[in-house]
Amino acid sequence: PSPSPPSPLLPPRTVAVAAGKTAQKALDDGLSPNAVIAAYSAAASATIAGHTPEQAAAAGKAAGKAAQKALDDSPSPDAAAAALLPSSLPPPSLPPPSLPAPPQAWFSRSGACRLGKGKGDFVRDSAPSYQACQHRCATVPSCVAFEWLALGHLKSCETHVARPTHTALVGGSTCTFKVLPPSLPPRPPSSPPPPLP
Repeated sequence: PSPSPPSPLLPPRTVAVAAGKTAQKALDDGLSPNAVIAAYSAAASATIAGHTPEQAAAAGKAAGKAAQKALDDSPSPDAAAAALLPSSLPPPSLPPPSLPAPPQAWFSRSGACRLGKGKGDFVRDSAPSYQACQHRCATVPSCVAFEWLALGHLKSCETHVARPTHTALVGGSTCTFKVLPPSLPPRPPSSPPPPLP
C-alpha cells in the first residue's frame, strides 16, 4: 500500500500514543526491553513521517521482532545494534523541501534532559550522530531541545517540545537546548493615513 500524504507536525502526545500501543503489544508478546524500544522507535518514526497508524504499527512490530531475533541469535554486538534501529518504510510523498533551516544557536549540558519530576515531552528515535540529531531538532519548529545518547552501539536521539528544566546524570547523554529568540511585544496598531483633501 502507498503511504498516506504527510500530515502536519503531529502533537507529541499523538506520536507517543501510537508508538506506546506498539510498545505495549511488543511487551505483551514477550519481547525484551531493547526490542520494545526498537518497536517504539520504529512506530514513532513512521507516525512522524506521515504513515498511517496501521503502517506505523507494522513497522514497529517488524522492528521489534528483528531486534529480538538479533539479540537472541547474534554473537555480534554490531549485528544486534543494527537490528535495534527502526525499520525502513518507504518515505511518504513529501512536498518539495522548503528553505533550509535558519542558523541556530545552541547550548549543551551533560546528562539527560528532564522536565520537572519527569522526563518531559519528547520523541525518541535513532540517529547516526550528534549532528544528525541536532539537525533533526533544528528543522522541527516545535523542537526546543534534544538529547543525544551514545552508549557503545546504542545511539539515541530525543527531540523535546517542552523545554527541559534540568539534566539528570546519565552516562553518555548530552542535553542540548535551542537558544530561543526573545519574545517581542506586540506592535501597536498603526495610525490611519491622514484624510485626502
